Amino acid sequence: EWRISSQNGHGVVTFDLPHLGAGDRFAGYLVGAEYTGEGVYTFAENLNNVGRAEKYEGQFLASRRSGFGVYRWRSGAQVAGKWLVDAQVQPAILTYADGRRYEGELVNLLPSGLGAEWFPDGRMLAGRWALGEYAGPATP
Repeated sequence: EWRISSQNGHGVVTFDLPHLGAGDRFAGYLVGAEYTGEGVYTFAENLNNVGRAEKYEGQFLASRRSGFGVYRWRSGAQVAGKWLVDAQVQPAILTYADGRRYEGELVNLLPSGLGAEWFPDGRMLAGRWALGEYAGPATP
């Protein structure tokens, strides 16, 4: 949708330039050609996509992840939670490709802080985490 010579409304944007992520695609709501509101950003396999992510589905503000959303990787792993200007806000739910699930605080998408991890066999490990590794039980 266009209004006053600018993209405003529902639409799809596909990127062709190598420095902008050739093959990346956004489908959702645009305001003045910026993603705002609900949308899906699909990452193509290109040099700019070093994180190997597949897509982000959720809320945007001024072309940045802001609000609730789910970030998915090609491996099957995903993180669901709240985002603020592309940064993950606490707490979040991280689901691993092997079926494990972590709920709690993350730093750079790694369990760090208070949280709990559930294993496919039903076991659960709760406490403190440091950069993805269990650091011991939570202390008062």
